[in-house]
Amino acid sequence: MKSLALIGCGDVAFRTYIPGLLAIADKGTVTATFDPIAERAERAAAMFPKATAYTSYEAGAWGYPPRDYDRWAGLIEAHTRHCLERYGGEEVSTWLWELWNEPDIFYWRGSLDQFNELYTVTAQAVRSVLPNAKVGGPTVTSGGLDFLKGFLGYTSTRDEPLDFISYHTKGCRFPTREYGPIGGPPTERLSPSSTKMLFDLRTFNRTIAEYEQYRNVPAIVDECDAAVPAHFGRYDNPNYEFQNTEYYPVFQVKLMKKMLDLNAAETVKVEQATSWSFYFEGERYFEGTRSFLTAGGIEKPFLNAYRMMSRLGNRRIGVTSDSSWSISELDATDGSSMREEVDALATRGDDGSVAVLVWRHTDDQYQTDTAETFVNVAVSGFGEGTYTLSHYRIDMKHSNSYTIWKSLGSPQDPTETELAEIKRRQRLEELEPATTMQSTSGELSVDTSLPLPAASLLMFTPES
Repeated sequence: MKSLALIGCGDVAFRTYIPGLLAIADKGTVTATFDPIAERAERAAAMFPKATAYTSYEAGAWGYPPRDYDRWAGLIEAHTRHCLERYGGEEVSTWLWELWNEPDIFYWRGSLDQFNELYTVTAQAVRSVLPNAKVGGPTVTSGGLDFLKGFLGYTSTRDEPLDFISYHTKGCRFPTREYGPIGGPPTERLSPSSTKMLFDLRTFNRTIAEYEQYRNVPAIVDECDAAVPAHFGRYDNPNYEFQNTEYYPVFQVKLMKKMLDLNAAETVKVEQATSWSFYFEGERYFEGTRSFLTAGGIEKPFLNAYRMMSRLGNRRIGVTSDSSWSISELDATDGSSMREEVDALATRGDDGSVAVLVWRHTDDQYQTDTAETFVNVAVSGFGEGTYTLSHYRIDMKHSNSYTIWKSLGSPQDPTETELAEIKRRQRLEELEPATTMQSTSGELSVDTSLPLPAASLLMFTPES
C-alpha cells in the first residue's frame, strides 16, 4: 500500500503539490502541526525580540501550543472543509488525520496535558466537517514511549476518538558531523540496525495492547527509516553513504518482511509503514541524504525496493529458509545488529502468479562479499501448465544508478550524455531475460546466487 503524508493547513505548498501526489498514492495522512504566526502564544513571540538574535521561527516559536484553541479549531475546520471541497468526500474519507509531529521532543514546547487538550479540540474540529474522518496520533519518536502512555491514558479514560495510533522508528543517528577529505573513511564505522527498529515496533505495540479497547486499533509507523536526520548525508558523516547504495533497498525489503512476521506474532498490528524520504532541491549529486531521488531527478537504488514490493501479490504464502534471522531472537537480543541472513517473502496473486522476493543482507554496511551465495528457490502449489519466469535484481551491478555515476568519475556537473547513461540504469532491472518453465507436479525450482548485499524478485506468471 502506498501512503502519502500531507503536512500543513491550507498552505500554498499543500494546494500546489497535493493534486499531483494523489495521482500516485493510495492514502494520505494529514498532520496538523507547527503553529502559524497568528496563533502563537505571546511568550513565544517575545523570546527573541531582536531580529539580530534569532527570528521567531529559529527560536522555535512554531512549537508552542496556540494561544486561542477556538481559533485553532476554526483553522482546522476550514482546512478540512477545503480538502473536502477540493478533493471530494470519497478521496478524503480514506485519509488519516493526526495532530503534530513528534511532540515528545522539541517540536512540541507545551506540556503533555496541553497536547492532550489540543488533540480533543483538533479531532472535534475535523469530525465537525467529516463525521467519519479517521483521527489519531500521537506520532511520537522511538524515545516517546512515556508520552505515548500519557496520551493513551488520556484518550482511553475520556473515550476520545482514536482510529489509529502512530509512532516513528529510526535505525540510527550518527552522533557527530565529521569534516575531512571528501570520500575519506569515517572515524568509526557505523550502520543502521534493523534489530533496533523491530524492537521499537514490538515495544510500542505491546504497550498499546495493554489498553484493551485499542488492541484492534491499527498502528501506523508514519516514519520508518534507517537513519535520521533526513538532511544529513555523506558530507556530514561518511557512514550515511549507505543511503546511496544497494545496501539501503535490501535493508528496507528485509525490514518490511520482519514487520509482517511481527504482525503474525503480536496482538497489535502495523497497518502502514511509511518511508519519510524526500527530494532535496539544490543538493549535490548523491549527497547521501534520506531521499528517493538525488540531483538532476536521478532515482536512487532505494526506490527500486518499493518497485519490487509493488509487484508482490495480495496474499502472503509461507516461506522457510535455513539461513534466516527469526523475530524470536528479539527476546534475547543484546542490542547487536542483525547478522547476515538469506530470507524471502512470497505472495500469490489472483491470477495464479507467485512472486518470491529473496535477499542476502547483514546490518553491517561495510561487510560486503562479491563471492555469491548459492540459493535454491523451490515453490510448490502450482497448477499444471506453462509459467513465465521473470527475475529482477538489486545489487551493485543492477538497478543501481549510484554505481553508474561512480563509474563515470562521480561527476558533479554531468553532461547530458552522462545523465542519460545514469538514468538508463536507474530503474528496476532484470538479471536475465524472461524464460518459460513447465509445471507438471505442482512444483517449480530455480537456482540463483546472491552477492552481499542483494535482492532478487522471482515472478512466476501462468501463461494464458
